[in-house]
Amino acid sequence: MNDLLTLPWQRIDDSAPIAVRMAAATAREIIEGRHEPGDLLIESDLAAAHNASRTPAREAMLQLERWRLVRLVPKKGALVTTVTGKERRDLLAVRSMFEIDAVETLSDSGDLTALAADLRTLLGEQRKALDAGDPLGFASADYAFHARLIRSGDNAIVTEMLTTMGPRLARLTFQVAIDAPHTLDTLLTEHETLTDRGGRRRRLRPPRPRPHRRLPLPAVPLRRTMTAYPSTSTTVTAAETVPTGDRNTRTEAAPATDVETQVPNPARSRLGELDPDHGPERRRRARAWLMVAPAMFLLAWGGNHFTPLVHMYEEDGGYAIWQANLLLGMYVGGLIPGLLVASALSDRHGRKPVLIAGSLAAIAGSVGLGFGFDLFWLLCLGRVLAGVGVGVAMSVGTSWMKELSAPPYDHKAGITAGARRPSLTLTLGFAMGAAVTGCLAQWGPVPEVVPYAVHGALNLVALVIVLFAPETLPRDLRAGGHWWNGLHVPLVAHRTFRRLIVPAAPWVFGAAGVAYAVMPAIVQGEMGEWTTLYATVLTIVTLGVGALVQNIVPWINRLTGGRALVVGLGLMTVGMGLGAVAAPLADPILAFVVAIVLGVAYGICVVAGLIIVQAIASPQELAGITGVYYSIAYSGFLLPTLLAALLPVLSYTVSLAAVAVICLGCLTAVAISTKHP
Repeated sequence: MNDLLTLPWQRIDDSAPIAVRMAAATAREIIEGRHEPGDLLIESDLAAAHNASRTPAREAMLQLERWRLVRLVPKKGALVTTVTGKERRDLLAVRSMFEIDAVETLSDSGDLTALAADLRTLLGEQRKALDAGDPLGFASADYAFHARLIRSGDNAIVTEMLTTMGPRLARLTFQVAIDAPHTLDTLLTEHETLTDRGGRRRRLRPPRPRPHRRLPLPAVPLRRTMTAYPSTSTTVTAAETVPTGDRNTRTEAAPATDVETQVPNPARSRLGELDPDHGPERRRRARAWLMVAPAMFLLAWGGNHFTPLVHMYEEDGGYAIWQANLLLGMYVGGLIPGLLVASALSDRHGRKPVLIAGSLAAIAGSVGLGFGFDLFWLLCLGRVLAGVGVGVAMSVGTSWMKELSAPPYDHKAGITAGARRPSLTLTLGFAMGAAVTGCLAQWGPVPEVVPYAVHGALNLVALVIVLFAPETLPRDLRAGGHWWNGLHVPLVAHRTFRRLIVPAAPWVFGAAGVAYAVMPAIVQGEMGEWTTLYATVLTIVTLGVGALVQNIVPWINRLTGGRALVVGLGLMTVGMGLGAVAAPLADPILAFVVAIVLGVAYGICVVAGLIIVQAIASPQELAGITGVYYSIAYSGFLLPTLLAALLPVLSYTVSLAAVAVICLGCLTAVAISTKHP
């Protein structure tokens, strides 16, 4: 499509300057209602969300102001503007003036057939977006329709002005698609009439704006019903908006009557759905992510409750060191397929049924582990099923919780809540699973069975809770075709993903694995029978400090200009180096310090990486690319198994030193890519 007929986010790619990409992406978020009128956008937050420095963020803010989507506030940021009734009328009147002038010029100069053909194509795109329930697609096609009509006048100045007005016009149309979808058929009918007149080579007459009709005020609250097309516009009688003290509710002041009508700020949902956005219902929806959290928490628990038991399987089960470490990393064999296949299935069948299936797999895995103490193959199967559960949690659960942490479900969540909430839930699950299992194994009865029974029982409770969570992927927006078609994730070729995520992601769980699998093995001779408890403590410490630091990752991004991932990898390199020093000393205190450093690095990297992934993904791509991200991240969990297998030829001292050098190389690559995005 011609660039002059498209909106900013439709005409950019990876080769565009970062400031242009940031401005376009933020404009789209404002139009979709992810940033509500009155929200304060902070330059450092914008830079962190796009993994960029503050200079392009400042340029993006200036561009947003030129589009009149924000108003800059000195030393504070930018306020998202409110579309007033006067601005709405003025915009539509100016657009109509442009159209009338363009059509009169074209009608005087010759053939209208080419214009009619283009308009018919754009009209088809509008109809397609309307049928698909895509309000943003409808708004984009509507803008293209009117832009093509205006461009027919061949007035460069008018075209330049229209390009600047484009995002605001799209914002109006998007609001209409949400507020008054019943008017869109009328709008398309007028467009069709206009197009047919051009096709018959008759003089076009774009509708002129006309005064708003007064409508009788009903007894129930109204939504604003003004359409994007001037000739069909209607509105409640109102001179201006009167603040009520609630940003989600506005009172229309009607000079012709003493009646006040409350007009709720519409929830940004799919086309035609009006979601409650105030009162008890809104508060209930804002907490919807908490219905998914227990299931994700326990799926993560199931992935890590084996960790503190490695020593028990070596000592009491008679398994070799490499076998015990293989069992630890075995669930990666279920996790990676679970990540990739589950995301493809969820795009076709919804988030809820796939997460339920993952919970059932985790329960089956705990049953297998509980009955398989003397059967290595059954232990392997149990760990693979536990991995499937973790894979579902990390791809589908993360996407589901992210969607529940944004409008129309949660209007107050911060811009990074969709990354922090699932990451923190998973980290706490990993930590609590290890803590409870380690304590039960150290002091409880039947340590090879009871920890798994507790996990299975709690998982059943979480399964009941998740049944009441709202589905965020409606049927008409789900992908079609076979699920294996969804295994192809084009976004993996994205420049940012290749240059930042690929070299950094394996170290996320590589660090965690070294902290609570390799460090306990190093000091095993010093700890004796307390090795299991020590391994439990290291696991809790590693994941605990990782959970604590995750909430300050946005602050680190603001402080460093979007370089939290570089900070995390720097700490990762230091931690691996300290591990190489701790190996020959076999000092439990030094190993404890190593676990803390690696835990902090893990917490920073996992959230920083997820923020970057979510920034480059569209809603349709989110589950797939999240699955790929976690698949690469979890490949690092095989690092302890690799180091244990190399023990006959390489001591932990040498192998950890080599790991630190490789980590330093990845840090350098990511730092260079961050500096030159």
